[in-house]
Amino acid sequence: ASPRAPSPWSSVSSRIHFDSRRKAITQEFPRTQPLAPFSQLRRCLSAVSMQNMSRLSAIPDALAQSPENISLLLLFARECLDEHNTAEAREIFEKVLTLDPGQIDAQLGIARVLYAEGDLSGAAVRAERVLQGDPNYAPAHLLLSRVCLGEGDKARATLHFDRAAQADVTLVDPALERELGRTVRDARRT
Repeated sequence: ASPRAPSPWSSVSSRIHFDSRRKAITQEFPRTQPLAPFSQLRRCLSAVSMQNMSRLSAIPDALAQSPENISLLLLFARECLDEHNTAEAREIFEKVLTLDPGQIDAQLGIARVLYAEGDLSGAAVRAERVLQGDPNYAPAHLLLSRVCLGEGDKARATLHFDRAAQADVTLVDPALERELGRTVRDARRT
């Protein structure tokens, strides 16, 4: 008989490792008998949240060394937006635009901030402005698809989704596919 792989629920402890500022940190959760799956899940989620906070705190440290690094600024702004910190994300995207007014990712970043704050018309105006400069910019079409869907215009949402799928063959957005009832493969055929 071949040896059985241990179940994650039967391990003596769960460990999460991450590196922050070149220091290895290990968080260990000793197992108590019996350990309910929910309590272990809650502990793991807490550790993952700590890991995200650590990753976010490493970016400002790098920015302290290179405060005008557009790539780092964009990365930090996206991370802030992913963490629902729209005010800081907007501030950073605006800083990028002061450094490089033509920076398309920062322009679309502000549109994403507006969308996250519920300002659909503001997000649409910004995304359309991005498309004036680059009519085949798939992320802008994707955002406009979401905006149109939020406004109840499924036909326009589908049109922008199709344009995004045709412009970017690596496009993947299962949530939007479900909402539109249309796959990326379908969109590329039109």
